[in-house]
Amino acid sequence: MTVEGLLVELFMEVRALGLMDEGEYFRMFDNLAGYSRISLARLLDYARERRPAGLELQRHIKAEFLKNSALAGSDDTP
Repeated sequence: MTVEGLLVELFMEVRALGLMDEGEYFRMFDNLAGYSRISLARLLDYARERRPAGLELQRHIKAEFLKNSALAGSDDTP
């Protein structure tokens, strides 16, 4: 199993069993995604295969990307 697969599986277990707070999970996820070499494409593919719980993780990742993107929400528009 890859790190990406483990992150998806852990997300599903966090939601189902309450192993940790979701905020804790996402802080860990953000740290791994930001400072480690994980493949977001591989993670999203694995999450897509793990429907329906994996789709919720996909939504979170996409929302965070748009929120943190330099191209989204720029206040420099005239």
